[in-house]
Amino acid sequence: MKKRMQITISEEIKNKMDLTKDFYGGYSGLIEEALKHFLSSPVEPYSEDISDFKKAIKENQWISLEELRKKIK
Repeated sequence: MKKRMQITISEEIKNKMDLTKDFYGGYSGLIEEALKHFLSSPVEPYSEDISDFKKAIKENQWISLEELRKKIK
């Protein structure tokens, strides 16, 4: 099931989208294809994120995702 989403873009991006939207069947198809392409590449964390992660583990501050979910609820 597809979800509806609202985004804000620059005028420059809007103009580029206008030029290509028909090829992808409208704005939704264009955005979906762009996101599929972007998300197909692995995400590489910043070096600061890696050092923060290692520090949290070393200082025993790291908690599991499940434990974090319980705390949020």
